Amino acid sequence: MRLQIFVHCLFLTQSFSENVGWKKYFVDNPTEFHDIPLAWEDPTPVPDWLSGTYVRNGPAQISFGSERRVLTSWLDGFAKLHSFKFSGSQVLFSGKMLESPNYLASVAAGELQPMVTLNGFSNPEEEWTWWEKMKILVNSLLLTAFDNNNPALWRIGKDNLDEGVYLAVTDAPVPLRFNISDLSTIGMEFPNAWPATLSGCAHWIREVGTDNSINFQRKKGLTGPVYVEVQRYRPEDDYANPQVVATFVPKKLSSIHSFSITENYAVFFFYPVIIDGKRMFETGFHVFDLLTWLENEQTDVFVVNLKTGNVTQFETKPTYSAHHANAYENGENELIVDISPTPYINLRDYLALENQLNPPEVSTGVFT
Repeated sequence: MRLQIFVHCLFLTQSFSENVGWKKYFVDNPTEFHDIPLAWEDPTPVPDWLSGTYVRNGPAQISFGSERRVLTSWLDGFAKLHSFKFSGSQVLFSGKMLESPNYLASVAAGELQPMVTLNGFSNPEEEWTWWEKMKILVNSLLLTAFDNNNPALWRIGKDNLDEGVYLAVTDAPVPLRFNISDLSTIGMEFPNAWPATLSGCAHWIREVGTDNSINFQRKKGLTGPVYVEVQRYRPEDDYANPQVVATFVPKKLSSIHSFSITENYAVFFFYPVIIDGKRMFETGFHVFDLLTWLENEQTDVFVVNLKTGNVTQFETKPTYSAHHANAYENGENELIVDISPTPYINLRDYLALENQLNPPEVSTGVFT
């Protein structure tokens, strides 16, 4: 099997510092509202046949009243759910913060409480104390040190309101379940306690031609190396008990945020970029400060046959990509995978609020 990679990533973008709408986008907005009717200015009506609920999440709050410990990356902003309910010409708009335990604790205290963040604080004096870092360390073992699931949403379970399990997800292994009708937070969904689950993936994918979901987790037993478990969630499976498609042992613990699937295969790129977990305590539990490029390392590619569980491994040139864009089989025993390469440090620097709110007159940006 040969893998071809088509790279489409570099765009010239112009950012103008006087863009008021852009700055308004980053203002805290934890306001809760429900079922506000929306009216279209355009005379074209909403199609009568359109029905259902469209829900998205994203950052909405970076501070809690105190001037201390204000989050410095919009990617760290606490998640808010927004929904659009369609019923013919009627469209209802709702919004509500995702109420994770760390979010509720921070609201109650009026200041961000000890937890893992992506970027550090602007003032070194605001960094976590030794005791606070010990609390984060304990919560890390309990899988509760990071619960700000703001990147994406997914459904497992059956495809209906009563039996569907709606999750706010991130690369941490514990999603937050919510009620799609009123956007209330139901609670955290944990994997089985053993083997230990180290991480998940924010970008779940629907298996082609089915209602199954494909994802992966990194796990560690009492002995042996960290391994990857490729999982299939059928409609009858709960979060803790998916079907295991395959397992494999990667050479390095790469930073991975997405993967690809085709009709028959799942494709994983293990880049020469790792999150150096050994330095987590000393760097204050700020994940993006741990991103490390491994010199003289290739990108390892693992192709998993979703039908048989067979794993094929090979190498390609060093690169990094936060997101896969597309993948397909061309009928000639080839897989074509489109990825979006980017400098790995963009996760920390390009998306820092100070840089986003104060762009140069014209900047050349690289998408992630």
